[in-house]
Amino acid sequence: PFKRLQNEKRITAGSYICNLREPRTEVNGITYYRMMNKLSQIDLATTLDIPPASLCKYELGENICPVTVYQRLATFFQVKIDDLLKYYPNPNNS
Repeated sequence: PFKRLQNEKRITAGSYICNLREPRTEVNGITYYRMMNKLSQIDLATTLDIPPASLCKYELGENICPVTVYQRLATFFQVKIDDLLKYYPNPNNS
């Protein structure tokens, strides 16, 4: 059902076109620890009682993560908040 358009970074499904992002070589601490614990964004968001869309935007850097959410993340992952603010190699690229 999906077709990759020749020489383009887009796919199409019927009348819908989706732009593809380049794979990230580095990810922020939230994404890194989530991936290392083999959690989906939905699982982590549900556990922390935050909207999955908000978690996605925090991971992509599109929204600023509130300190209260950083505190809950640090407690959940048993790390320091500073560790969540760092960037790490993308575990999916290994």
